[in-house]
Amino acid sequence: MEELSQVEYIIDTLNSNGYEGYIVGGCVRDILMHRPFHDIDITTNAIPEQVKGMFDNVIPLGEKFGIVTVVLDSSLYEVATYRYDSNYSDGRRPDSVIFSNSLNDDLARRDFTMNAIACYKNSGYIDPFGGIEDIENGIIRCVGNPEDRFTEDYLRILRALRFSVTLDFNIDPTTSAAIIQLSNRRRICDVISGERIKWELEKMLSSQNVNRLESVLLYYKDVIFSCIPQLKPCDGFDQNNSAHIYDVYTHIVKTVVGVKSGKFEVRMAALLHDIAKPDVYFYNEEKKRGSFIGHPEIGATITENVLRSLKCSSFEIRYITFLVLQHDRTIAPTKKSVKKVMAECGTRECLDDLFELMEADMLAHAGFIIEYKMPMIQKAKEIREIVTIDNEMFLKKDLAINGGDLINVGFEQGIELGRRLEEIYVMVRDGELLNDRNVILKYIKEGLSHA
Repeated sequence: MEELSQVEYIIDTLNSNGYEGYIVGGCVRDILMHRPFHDIDITTNAIPEQVKGMFDNVIPLGEKFGIVTVVLDSSLYEVATYRYDSNYSDGRRPDSVIFSNSLNDDLARRDFTMNAIACYKNSGYIDPFGGIEDIENGIIRCVGNPEDRFTEDYLRILRALRFSVTLDFNIDPTTSAAIIQLSNRRRICDVISGERIKWELEKMLSSQNVNRLESVLLYYKDVIFSCIPQLKPCDGFDQNNSAHIYDVYTHIVKTVVGVKSGKFEVRMAALLHDIAKPDVYFYNEEKKRGSFIGHPEIGATITENVLRSLKCSSFEIRYITFLVLQHDRTIAPTKKSVKKVMAECGTRECLDDLFELMEADMLAHAGFIIEYKMPMIQKAKEIREIVTIDNEMFLKKDLAINGGDLINVGFEQGIELGRRLEEIYVMVRDGELLNDRNVILKYIKEGLSHA
């Protein structure tokens, strides 16, 4: 049974038992916008106990909030009872719910007008708050009083920003004012779980709508700082250096939108790459300029802490922290230098991501820095292609010998063996010794005979 047919079956079953049933929420919005839609939600005036009696396979999880899940052919559909929400004492979820017989009551508790539309077959669209008009005009507007909607659930603030970026919608002025006011009143990271903040940031940062992304990151910077407080000192921080034409936070935003791939790990690294600059800033009176020695290393430590608070995966933490640590390194346009960074990256994808971060970072500098450093990065990328095409060895695991070979020629296990193996690896990687087992062993034996 296809998804829409299953939804029709559920609603028809509700209707045949004397109850109302409608598709509601984001899927209706996406249908109106001719976008792919997922997670079809159904609302009804039937209470959970009544819904459970109409279907063979129902999961009661969420029943106390008026929600049950109907299972059809392994597909899951949430069916929620019309309801009011009580107080939101934690700023995230209602303390309890009160069932209602009115669809309008249910729509009135939703976040934005574009998500407060219901429909089904001959009923057409039920739109008591002007959501269809707001969709047509590209506007995000809260249902009712914005401050009420956001204090009920602070996650809605991030959702507004994410929708603005991904849908390319403007945020209604009254809604916008409430977002800024409330994000300064209470830190979002103190109310919303790291997982949910990360999910919203990932969707927003991964968008290809870079113009909207840039404007949101700049105009609603207080929201970003409310989620990642460690970024706030970067706001308006003058770099006092001719290489820079922006304050630290503006430079960060320019770097984020300069990551054209939209890959989350690289965009997140861009968002955090200069996070430590205010901590290490030093103004040289003699040279009359600011400097930020050590900011990649300190930044990597801060980045790891931020990512842990956002409950990122172990892979994301390692990967993004590595990019932040390496973003400011100089890669000389030589095969030796390029192969060294290739080895540290470990994979072609990681090196490509590092190059992309470096390029985005450079493009957010003053023109003379771009003219000087961008050709170096381009040349390094060309050398990387040659190394790849020629299948030259750069990873230690591809070395033609191992520790056992050194033991066989007379080395004992220990520090000296490891040091010697590393020395051979570097020589082979740098092209000073052929990656051939016999050649390497001959070189080692000759060295022992002259020792």
